[in-house]
Amino acid sequence: MTVAEVPTSVLSEHFEHLLSGRRLVAAVFTTFRFEPSFFEQEILPVFFDIPASHIPGIRLAQLEVALRDVEGGIAVYYDHNGIDPSDGGGARLDIARLPIRHQRGVFHPKLAFLLVEKAAENGETSPSRSLIIACMSANLTRAGWWRNVEACHTEELQAECATRLRDDVIEHLGWLRSRATARNRVDPLENILKFIRATVQRQTRSLDGELHPHFYAGNQSVCAFLKDAGGNALRGMHLEIISPYFDDHGAKPLQSLIEQFNPRSTRVYLPTDDGGAAKVSADAYAAIAALDGVEWASLPASLLQTGKAVDAKVRTVHAKVYRFYSSTPKREILFIGSPNLTTAAHSGSANVECGVLVEIATARRPEPWLTPLTKAVRAFTDPTDDDSASSSSSPLALDFDWSTGLAHAYWDARAASSELTLRASGEYVSTLPLLTPRTWTQLSSEISERIQEFLSKTTLFTAEHSTLPAAILLVQECGMEFKPSLVRELSPADILKYWALLTPEQRHEFIQNHMPYADPFGLGADVDSTPPVLDHSHSLFDRFAGIFHAFDELERATVDALSNGREQNAAGRIFGSKHDSLGNLLDGLAKDLHSHDSKTDGFDIIDRYLITLCAKQCCASIAHAHPDWWMKHEKNVALLHERLSNLKSLRAAIETHSAEMPQFLKWFDFQFLTRARLKMGASS
Repeated sequence: MTVAEVPTSVLSEHFEHLLSGRRLVAAVFTTFRFEPSFFEQEILPVFFDIPASHIPGIRLAQLEVALRDVEGGIAVYYDHNGIDPSDGGGARLDIARLPIRHQRGVFHPKLAFLLVEKAAENGETSPSRSLIIACMSANLTRAGWWRNVEACHTEELQAECATRLRDDVIEHLGWLRSRATARNRVDPLENILKFIRATVQRQTRSLDGELHPHFYAGNQSVCAFLKDAGGNALRGMHLEIISPYFDDHGAKPLQSLIEQFNPRSTRVYLPTDDGGAAKVSADAYAAIAALDGVEWASLPASLLQTGKAVDAKVRTVHAKVYRFYSSTPKREILFIGSPNLTTAAHSGSANVECGVLVEIATARRPEPWLTPLTKAVRAFTDPTDDDSASSSSSPLALDFDWSTGLAHAYWDARAASSELTLRASGEYVSTLPLLTPRTWTQLSSEISERIQEFLSKTTLFTAEHSTLPAAILLVQECGMEFKPSLVRELSPADILKYWALLTPEQRHEFIQNHMPYADPFGLGADVDSTPPVLDHSHSLFDRFAGIFHAFDELERATVDALSNGREQNAAGRIFGSKHDSLGNLLDGLAKDLHSHDSKTDGFDIIDRYLITLCAKQCCASIAHAHPDWWMKHEKNVALLHERLSNLKSLRAAIETHSAEMPQFLKWFDFQFLTRARLKMGASS
């Protein structure tokens, strides 16, 4: 492969193509640096086939709805020092955000595990699932996905296939699960692990002389991994290395590679700034240049420029690629992933790194990608390190549970904490009590209420300690089905209409028409306009047929979610605090109980009473179909019954219309709430 033949694309477009025609079931991402707001606004929409709005607030609301159907959930694992403090209001969506504290180095892998499903077709009896594994150099940041030159390789595993990746991926994911600071939430890792455990481990390194893809889990040195995975195939080949960062002194990782594989030639990409100064220390530059057979080299300008104009800016190279190739025989093997050419990255005992070794089929004789430099470098500058800590961190982790309204704190240190002060958006939040080391501590209701108050604005908090600098932390959230929706409050008529919509396109259009253009986090705040409220006075949805249809769709969607293991989805629909939850509908009906004789939101007293009966019938049907789930939510069920009890005055008001009305309503309620069931085998 020549450098002109290297496949290039925008990272987001690459993933859009991979997921085309398939839906996301579960996803796990790992990253060193993490910009949570950018991830939600610009990266996450790539994985959903939705007509995402260009207005940030509306786009978030659309994603909030789309995430309900990802039954396995989405998680991001990031280095605890990797949060970007300039990233707006932090995270807002139902995504597990799990910090990793790695004492011996940094948590550095850039991975994506995407469990996807394709609908059954051509006589298939069930949908087919596969797992996409991406090894990248790109962090989940604006620079990683939009500005830098990065490298990415993807492998797709079919259900129960044979793969050389299996055991090493399982080992890494198991390590990841054991090291995450998390409290009682469903982990998407389980869905990924379940799928890959059903595959079969290949026992051979290669087939017909071609290497199988191998996954580097970071549990040994890079050099040892390449030797074990590649055997003798890598010896005596040409070696090209693209790495943005190096040790400050010496060239130990490169020396190890040369000693192990004895390359015919070695070229190393030299990163430079706009003025031509080398972004490497003078000592490291000299040490690498002094190695026998090693040359500093450059990449073609066409690969680095942002456009074809003469004055087009040059992009930063952040890719990590180790390329082994030979012309005779024609062979090309790449190691792509997160390891820079540093001792910490290559040791297997300092940083946590990951990558993939893959052989590329080539019809032509491979040619060099890098061109040796003809002039010695005289100027040096410190690199702007995308792989260095972007914030100071604290041993503190915070979790807020929206289903209980309680916050918990975790102090990841050997000794108990001293007094800690929490701030958010520059304002004082609370002072935390002394925390027992390495255990989750429930915080008081007063502190929890203060944290909840600020979570409506931001999830980025700072922890201040008397002897340490202020440290940034990203608050974890669970019970997100009970977090108030990003969509503005809907009227009962709007909720019924939303339930009755049949396609995702209809629902996304509805959200766009019912979402303020300026959202509470300041995204799109420069546009201060709200779409007009729709007029329901002549709509189908203020009469009986529309009401029945809406509740039928609510029940169908809830039972479908429970039948397919999406319990959080079902809880959000029935008990939650989202824009379209049953509880919000009942609250809306209760607002104007004092004005029974007038129409509220297009509904008169009969309409509202009928809606109440439909709600009771829907709950009874769901409880009958899934009794264990219903009993598990005993507290939420009690709150729902309390809401229904608050509407008893509707019936009392109707009974005053005539002397016969109480007896009629007694009969009507019984008939309405008793569903007719087909009696199988009965004679006609």
